[in-house]
Amino acid sequence: MEVVEKKNKTKKYKPILDGIPDWPVYQLSKNRTEFIEQVAEESIKRIKEIRSTRKQLIDDLEATVYREQNRMKRNRWRVDPADESTFGPKLRMS
Repeated sequence: MEVVEKKNKTKKYKPILDGIPDWPVYQLSKNRTEFIEQVAEESIKRIKEIRSTRKQLIDDLEATVYREQNRMKRNRWRVDPADESTFGPKLRMS
């Protein structure tokens, strides 16, 4: 019989940064709204660079929705909400 060694889950690690306010994740959470806005702006800018026409963007969004609906039918994840299968946004882009 093989002996499986248990890992010590109570092991303490020395912090990389001493003060919690110095932690980058803390700084992001403190400036969460600005961070989300910046990520959204950069994402939109990048999407417009990659898919320069409205038709290209709509085609990609439709393909993504189609693939996601198929994934949920065939291979549902535990984290998928029960009512998620009803999603299917109508693509109206202006």
